[in-house]
Parts: sequence; C-alpha cells; structure tokens
Amino acid sequence: MREKYGDKRVFHEFVDKNEYFLFYQNQYHSISSRGDIVKVFPDFAMKIKKQFPKYRRKLNEEEYLVTLLNGVHLMFEEKLKVIE
Repeated sequence: MREKYGDKRVFHEFVDKNEYFLFYQNQYHSISSRGDIVKVFPDFAMKIKKQFPKYRRKLNEEEYLVTLLNGVHLMFEEKLKVIE
C-alpha cells in the first residue's frame, strides 16, 4: 500500500503483488524471475537465457513468465523425442 498526500487529503493506493508457483518433481517452487526457472531446470539454462532475454520481462512480467514456461515445456518435448 502506498500513501499519497495532496490538497489536504490522503490517498491510499493498493498495489497488486502476484506470486507464482511451479509444481515439478513433487515440489512447489516459488517463481518470480527467469533465474528461478533456471534453478529448477538447469539443463535448459543456456537455451532459456538465449531464447528469453531479460529485457522482455519489463514489458509484462506475467506474460513473460508464462511464455518462458511454455518454452521450457517445448524444450522437454524435444528432449523426449530425442530419447525415444
């Protein structure tokens, strides 16, 4: 919550703070950045850093994280095809 003062009035501005969690290998992981995702999926670290630069996060954090996790999902699918 932020308070703003002006013209003898106090305004309260409430800021939404979303929290994101990823359930992977029977554990919940708190996700707030690309680095958190890299910690969960270290095998894909180089691909993640290359395909999802940090500057894109500033556009819309939620969209960025969802897009990044969709990308990790596709990386898993590629990895499974190679194994088969």
